[in-house]
Amino acid sequence: MTPKNPDKSREEAGQLSAHSERDTGGGECTLSAPPGVDFDKSQTLDGGPINENGRSGRVVVDLFCGMGGFSEGARLAGVETVLAVDAWGPALAVHAENHPSSRHVCLMLGEGADGSVEAVAELILESVGRRGFHLHGSPPCQNLSNANANGDREEGMRLVNWFLKLVRFLESHPLFRSWSMEQVPTVISGLPSWVVVGIVNAADYGVPQTRRRAYAGRGWRLKPSHAGEWVSILDALPHLTGELETLIHTGNLAETNPRPLATAQMKFAVNVDGCGPTQSRRAASADGLINGPSMTLRNSRPTIRSLPVKLEASGSPGAREMDRGIEEPSKTICGGGNQVGPRLFNHAGAPERIRSLIIEETLTLQGFRADYSLDAARLKTERWTMIGNAVCPPVAQALIEGWLKTKETLGGWL
Repeated sequence: MTPKNPDKSREEAGQLSAHSERDTGGGECTLSAPPGVDFDKSQTLDGGPINENGRSGRVVVDLFCGMGGFSEGARLAGVETVLAVDAWGPALAVHAENHPSSRHVCLMLGEGADGSVEAVAELILESVGRRGFHLHGSPPCQNLSNANANGDREEGMRLVNWFLKLVRFLESHPLFRSWSMEQVPTVISGLPSWVVVGIVNAADYGVPQTRRRAYAGRGWRLKPSHAGEWVSILDALPHLTGELETLIHTGNLAETNPRPLATAQMKFAVNVDGCGPTQSRRAASADGLINGPSMTLRNSRPTIRSLPVKLEASGSPGAREMDRGIEEPSKTICGGGNQVGPRLFNHAGAPERIRSLIIEETLTLQGFRADYSLDAARLKTERWTMIGNAVCPPVAQALIEGWLKTKETLGGWL
C-alpha cells in the first residue's frame, strides 16, 4: 500500500455534496435524491423492501457503456444492468460477452429519431419494466480531454448536454431513482448550475491508478475505501517482484510469467563499492549487471539491487520525467489506440524500455478483474482503446452501493 500525499487530499480525493462547490475536499461524497422522488418510495420495489444484501430488484441503465466498466461495478454491487447502449460495435460486443443478461443496443445516442431523448427514454422504460432504476452515462470524452490538443469542445459538450436533457425528461417518472455521469474534469466549467458535480480520484477506491474524473448526479453517496492508503502498481501486480527474483536466481523470466514477451527483461546490478544499496552515482558506476562478470569486489557485503523501474505516464519519448515508480499508483491510463500496453522503463540512467504490460496487467490497473474477456474485440488497437476509456469498476461499485443504502444507514439524503 502507498501512503497518500496529504498535500493532494483536497485536489485528488474529491467530495460530492448537494451543498458543495464544484470541487471540494476529501472524504465521503453525497448526492441528493432527484426532485419529486419520495425517499420512502425509493426504498421499495413494487411494494417490496430492500433485502439485507441490497439485491432489491433495482436495476441499472448504462448509456455510452463502452466495454462495461460501470456495469461491472454494478454487478459487483449486486445490481443487474438491464440495458447497455453504445455506438461502437466492438466495445458493445465485449460488454455483451461479459454481461450476457443485459439488453444490448447499438445506437448513436443524440442523433436521428432513434437517438432522440424521447425515443431513448421509451427504450429505457421498456427495458426496466416495473423496476426502479439508476441511469448512468459516460459520454465520449475525447473532445474534452486535455490530452487532445485538437479537441472540439463544442462537439464534446453536445452529448453531455443531450444526456442531461434525458435526465430532466425522466426525473419525474416514478421509477427513476437516481443518475450519474462520468466525464473528464474539464467538463465542469460547461455544466449548468443545477448539476451537482465533483472530482473523484479512483485511487481512493482501491484502483492502482490516480485517475481523476468528474462525477455528476443525484441520489447516491460515495465513501472512499482507500483514502488513507493507495494501492501501488506493485501491490496490484506482485508478480513483477517474482520476475525480478527469478531473474536473479535463474536468469529465466518464463518460470514466473506464463506469457513472457520477447522484450521482457529486468536488469539487476551487483553493488561492489560500499556497504548496502548503492546511492551515489560514482558508486553506481562500479556496479555490474548480473548477466556479466562482476568488477573487483571492494565490499564485504555485496548486495544485488534492482534498477529503478517506472511505468510510463505518456507515450511521448520526451515525457519520461513524468513516469511513475512501480511503488506508487499508475498515472491515468488513456485510450490512445496503441498496439501495446503501457511500458515499463529502467530509470537508472537514460530511460531504457524493459517491456510492455500485457492486457491482463492493464485491466488490473484499470480496476477490472484480470480475466475480464476482450475476445469479442478483434483488433489489439480496439482492446487497448476501450480499456483506457473505461469507467473503473471499483468506483462504480461504490457509487451503486451508496445508492442502495437505506435512509437510516446514510443518515438521510441531503
